[in-house]
Amino acid sequence: FWFAFLLLQFFASSHVRNSIYSPTSSHVRNLFYYPSHGSSTQLFQNKDNNNKFTTSELLSLDSIRSTLIRQEETIIFALIERAQYRRNYDIYNPKKVKLRDAYGAPLSFLEWMLIETEKLHAKVRRYTSPEEHPFYESFLPPPILTELNYPQLLSVRKRDVDVNNEVMRWYVEKIIDRLCVSGDDEQHGSSVLCDINSLQALSRRVHLGKFVAESKYQKNPDLYSSLIKQGDVEGIINSLTNKEVEISVLRRSFIKASRYGIDISCSSNLSPKSNEENNNSTSSRKIDPILIADIYRDMIIPLTKDVEVRYLFHRNGVSPPPPDTYYHLCRGPLDAFEDFDIDQECGV
Repeated sequence: FWFAFLLLQFFASSHVRNSIYSPTSSHVRNLFYYPSHGSSTQLFQNKDNNNKFTTSELLSLDSIRSTLIRQEETIIFALIERAQYRRNYDIYNPKKVKLRDAYGAPLSFLEWMLIETEKLHAKVRRYTSPEEHPFYESFLPPPILTELNYPQLLSVRKRDVDVNNEVMRWYVEKIIDRLCVSGDDEQHGSSVLCDINSLQALSRRVHLGKFVAESKYQKNPDLYSSLIKQGDVEGIINSLTNKEVEISVLRRSFIKASRYGIDISCSSNLSPKSNEENNNSTSSRKIDPILIADIYRDMIIPLTKDVEVRYLFHRNGVSPPPPDTYYHLCRGPLDAFEDFDIDQECGV
């Protein structure tokens, strides 16, 4: 079964590889030629629509922020898909399956599937993109396609700034418990495919912090160089933090999860007031909007800042301090929903 599944994925990837991983594709999306939800936005085409863009356009905070906003749908829909299955803890327990990596170490079913998926994606050069971080780099084969010449926008090696271990830990140890109903429904294959989609989306989102850090550094290199020389991590985090933007992120993610995560009847009146009874029913929700906001506040925003801090230190040739000495400073705002009218904003 799994051989047939991987074979189908290979042919599917072969069919779309030019549109997904080619900079000359008409489907240019996001920072580095990766398709996203929506068909009306091509970030880095100029006003003459001649498919040319500059490095300054690529690194503008507005362009990066637009990419991060579109990534919200990817994350929310991936988590909604996973929420339809039970927790299925056996997926994450290496003792439940007899699987090992190339060095003989035991693997969980999730780890094995993720390694095999990344191997396949590596062959079509997914991880040559500077915004894509594999979870298991040491197992990846070389691409079968000619490598692309990406713009040199970053000044730090990819392997020097990688938080995928933390992404995995958060997902398995904390998110799954709140996302899914307890128990085992035996849908391990479907569950693990949803896990992989969620992990890859979360990883990509937090590692886009490298581009945020580079953009801010270029705007004020003297400030960041001085703070790094002083070892002032708190000052760096304060300069990276835009509380108003973070509040918008938390509220927007809550609203999106509220609207995307409910069952909609085609026969019903689409007026929010007419659907009040259905929307307020927790049984009709596919996902808890508060969970999505909490994931952004406690995981995505802090890990993104962690990536930014590590990047800035490495950019100046200095080893960053241990993350546990500053991670508590990276959390999103706790007062994001003060004076926030949920009924009005979410139409419930």
